[in-house]
Amino acid sequence: MATFDDIPLNARSLSYRWDGYDYRLQLDPEHLTVEWKSPAYSRVSKTALRDLKPELAVEQRVSEDGRKCGRLALACFAASVVVWFSDIRPHVPLLAPALLLFGVQYMYWGIRAIYPRNRTIVRAQNESAVVSIPHFERLASQRRAFEDSLLRMVKRARADEC
Repeated sequence: MATFDDIPLNARSLSYRWDGYDYRLQLDPEHLTVEWKSPAYSRVSKTALRDLKPELAVEQRVSEDGRKCGRLALACFAASVVVWFSDIRPHVPLLAPALLLFGVQYMYWGIRAIYPRNRTIVRAQNESAVVSIPHFERLASQRRAFEDSLLRMVKRARADEC
């Protein structure tokens, strides 16, 4: 069985940004520490390695932000048409083009968010999700190294428990 000291330093932690949060995952000999932050929210959770399932599930996810951005895009498009044909246009001539640009921007974000992404789910023994790790190309090798290290440490912790 692998010990904590056998794991390379670059495979003991993983950092990424996803859905508006900055995530930092860290392994120590006994725990998986998950820290996530946003401008308005911050949280840290520590889960004992022996309480994690010894396998990782890979799922596909479509972001909820896609629908939100789509609705905002339609609202901006509708507002730009209403402003264009209303009496307010001569008083605020750039309002309709500005609303149209916001609509295009929201539509772009919505289309990007609708594309399904694979993610690895780390689950506890009670089937609750501890953390989701997105499959970004820029993180591929680092993510695989972290996942391998996590699985080895979980299996070691569960073997030591018996």
